[in-house]
Amino acid sequence: MENILVSDNTSKAIFKLADYGSATKLSSAEDTTELRTGTPGYMAPEVLLGKPYSFSCDIWSLGALMTVLVSAQLPFFENDRKLCKQRVCTEPLNLEKD
Repeated sequence: MENILVSDNTSKAIFKLADYGSATKLSSAEDTTELRTGTPGYMAPEVLLGKPYSFSCDIWSLGALMTVLVSAQLPFFENDRKLCKQRVCTEPLNLEKD
């Protein structure tokens, strides 16, 4: 969450996303990349598996971010990166409270 900046603490605050240091610009919807950097809990399965991916993985990451904003936890949170990757790649998404 350290990549979300807030201009002030009023109801008119402006939110900005920051830290695009490892972002990759794709020229078209057909372009793909295999760059793999980030936090596993926010990464789409394609990215974690090292497969070529495109814009759709950004939607996955946005969904993970929205889940954190609403529930204060990642949908597949694990302290162990390997276990987190395994859960993201194999488990169905369940947003119901246990």
